[in-house]
Parts: sequence; structure tokens; C-alpha cells
Amino acid sequence: MKPKSARRDTSKQPLGKCEKKLSFKKKDLPKKYYTLCTIKERMEHKGVMQGIVLVAIIAISLLAVLPMTISQTVSAGTVSVEPSYIEVTPGEEFTVNVTVNPEGVEIYGAQYELHFNNSLLNATAQDKGPFFGSGSDSTVLKNEINNTMGWLKYGEVRTATPGITEPGVLATVTFHAIDDIDGHSELKFTVVKLSDPNVNPIPANINNGTVEIIQPSSPFLVSGYVFYENGSECNNPRVNITNLNTSEEWQAETSPTSNYYQLVLRHGIDIVTGETLQLDVRSPDGSQSKIVEFKISPEEVNEGWRFDYNITLPVPKQQTWYLTPENKSDDAPTANDGLEHAKDNLMHKGSGNGTGEYFNLNYTKVAWFYADTGAECGLGFGDNPWKAHIRTEAIEDDEVGHNLTVEICRLEKGTGNVIVLASHTEQLTAVGTKHLWNITCEDNESTTQDFSTGDWLAVRLSWDCPTDELQIYYKAEAGNDSYIESPSTDPGYPIPELSTLILFASGLLALVGYVLLERDKRKRKNKNR
Repeated sequence: MKPKSARRDTSKQPLGKCEKKLSFKKKDLPKKYYTLCTIKERMEHKGVMQGIVLVAIIAISLLAVLPMTISQTVSAGTVSVEPSYIEVTPGEEFTVNVTVNPEGVEIYGAQYELHFNNSLLNATAQDKGPFFGSGSDSTVLKNEINNTMGWLKYGEVRTATPGITEPGVLATVTFHAIDDIDGHSELKFTVVKLSDPNVNPIPANINNGTVEIIQPSSPFLVSGYVFYENGSECNNPRVNITNLNTSEEWQAETSPTSNYYQLVLRHGIDIVTGETLQLDVRSPDGSQSKIVEFKISPEEVNEGWRFDYNITLPVPKQQTWYLTPENKSDDAPTANDGLEHAKDNLMHKGSGNGTGEYFNLNYTKVAWFYADTGAECGLGFGDNPWKAHIRTEAIEDDEVGHNLTVEICRLEKGTGNVIVLASHTEQLTAVGTKHLWNITCEDNESTTQDFSTGDWLAVRLSWDCPTDELQIYYKAEAGNDSYIESPSTDPGYPIPELSTLILFASGLLALVGYVLLERDKRKRKNKNR
């Protein structure tokens, strides 16, 4: 080890390499650079590894300090749909503005993509606004409308100086509210871009908009006539009408000298398109009644806000079977008619609720609908006609003039052999919307409408157009069902009413008594001989 006096005096050494390279005197260097150079010299002279670690620590410390010396506050502009909420009516044309508020930032470019509900709205125009100026002060780079996808795109840049710092309208969009449809559509930005004079992006806040399409309040007249089953007028009927969607109820106006009823409702307030009205119709003494439902459709609204609905009150014994998409009961025999079956389905007695379903009937097949149970004793319907109410699609083109056949049948227990009790073939005429065909099936004179225990009631439908299937609605929306009505002589299938059974039993007892009496007379006569 060298003595203290022999150690190198670094204070007298020439400037280090770092100082020479910068041509600065050591005393003129900032303290931090002086420190770095001194440390570097020591590292070179001493070759100590610890110096490397120390340099790394100092460099990291300097990098951490730099952001604090370059801090900058960036403001954000705001892009909005104005007004943010607007109410319109179906068919109305209206405009909204896309506005920009720079919030103190100088803006040179703006771009957006705006989406809307194209089932409610159509965009018809997108016009440049005054935000970036007029004429040669700006250039529109993009202006696109796509109603199929439901969006608009717009982009514009400033070509004059300076940039824009005051709020204004970037573009005005014109929309058309689609006729006869209500609802709400959001006007939603999916892309928004703002830029400054150096084409640097500016953060953007966005405010979306909403369009509410509301049906205007207009008179809607519910009216019609009420009849008894035999066709006579039911004067002064009791007609209670209920909106099943809101539970509101009204009593229709009637007269003691007329079978006409009417009720004026306010469309858009009391009811709107798509809601369901229920009519509870009763005779004056309440002994006969019928409940029907119908859904308010756009077509009915277009016909002048009127809906004429005539009601026939069934006699108490008459029953109704509604066609359904459910499979028939396993207990029911399959109709043995040698034909291909498109359907072997169930028909519910007295239940008309549904889900809007339908099926297509081909001319090569038949559709069968079976009662939910067979006859539980011998019974008969008499020789009277049945009523079929079949709702179909619009009848157009090749379908016009072709025939829908309805047959009321008895299926024999066990074999499923078919006996046609009543039938009718209806030639369908042209109709432009869904239509309910009211068909009277006349009694088949070659058979009786008598059922033995275990026989089954069923209905067969057939269609004869070879080029177009017939669309038939079953278990459809309320008021759009297909159904069958039995004659007024219905004994109460599948079990006769108690009064019928009592009469039958009384008649049987009388017959037995008569036979026994005659037998007793013969015995006495023979004894006297």
C-alpha cells in the first residue's frame, strides 16, 4: 500500500474525457453533469463495477423528473345530437342537428358515424352545417347514408385559418318516421373524431339522442250488430269491452229498439296498434253470451279507425272447438281414410288463446284435428249443420278460385274408419289480407250424426290448388283463431247434459214398463183360456 503522500491527487489531474469533449471547464458544468463526468472518470481510472450501478440509478432518477417538466393539459370537445329528445308521429319528417362545442380547443377536422333504428326511421338527407364556414373555408370529405344498415357517416375539414373555437352545427340530418309504426329509436354515435390544426386527435365527449314515435290520438269506432243463433235480432244487447293490455273497461252504447252497439275510443290513448280488445257480449236477460277478442292491426287503423264486428250469440248447448298445433291424444284413433296426413292435431273445446302459429296445407295432403276425448256414451247431434271458421292468409294469384273443403267426421272406435257427418266446399275469392272464412257444413243425408261409446269427433281440411299451398292460422293471436262450432242440438259431447240423460233414462224406463205390461197382459190372457 502506498503511503498517503504518494497517492494521486485527483484535484491536480487534467480534465477528464467528458470535460474535454464538451470544451467546458469543470467549474462551468452543471452539477449533475459534473457528477456524471467525475463518476465516469473514476470508473475508467478505478474500473469499479459499483460505478455502473450508480450511473444506472442516477439515469433512472433523471427520467422520472423529465415528465414533471413537460406536463401539458389536453382539453376535450363535445359532439352532440340536438335536440337530445324529440317526439314525432308516424309518417312525419323531422330534422336533428349534429353540433360541435370546441370547449376552447381550436378544431380543424370533425368526423362521426351515427346509428339509428331503420325499422322506425329512414334518413333522407344529411346537409353540411355552418360550423366550419361556407364556400372554400372547408371541404366535406364524407357524406354517406345507409338505410339498409341504419347508419350515417360524415366528415369535414377546415381549409382556412384560424381553426374553429366557437360552438356550431356541423351537419343537419333529415329523417322520415315510417308510417303506422310507433316506438323509439336511439341516435347513437359509434365513431367520433376531432383534430387540431396539426392533425393531432382531440378527445371528444359525446351526447346521443332519442326519437320517440307516438301515434296521434284519433277516434276509433268499435261497432257492430248482435244476433241470435236463429238469425233474429238481439235488441238491447249488453256489450262490455276491455283492453286486455291495460285492463281498462268500457260499456258500449246500445238501444232497446236496436241490435246495434258502438263505442268510440281514442287511438293513441285508450288503445294503440297491436293491443287486444275483448268483447263480452250478452243477451238482455244474460242467458246467452259470447266472448270474442281481436287485435288492432295497422290495416284496420288505415281503414278509417273503424272496426265493424257482428256477433252471433250461440245457444247454450252449442260448443266451440279451436284448432291447435298440439298433437292429438294417444287415445284417439288415427283417421283411416287412406290419404296422406299433413296434420294429426288436437282441437281444444272452448279455449281460444294462442301464439300466432299457422301451417301450410298442400293439395296432396289433408289436415286432421281431433277432439280431446271420445264419446263417453251413446249420443246424437241430430241432422243439423255445423259452422267452420277458418282463418287463412291473403288469397292471391293462383289461389283465387280454388277450394277449401271442411268435413265434420265421426271416427269409429278402434278402427278409425271415417264417417262424414257434415261438409262444405268453399271456393275462395281474392282478399288482400288475412281473412276468416265462415263456412256452413251441411248435414250429410246419407249418414246420421249419432255416436257410440268410444267414437271420436274429428275435422278434416283439404285444399285443391296444385301450385300454391294454403296458409291456415291455428292457435293464433287472440281473435285470429280457426275453430268449429257444433249445432244448437249438441247434446253436450262427450257426455250429454244431465237433463238429456234424465230424459233418456225416463224414456228407457217407460219403454221397459210398457214391455213388462204387455207381457203381463199376454200371461193373463193365456191363463183365462
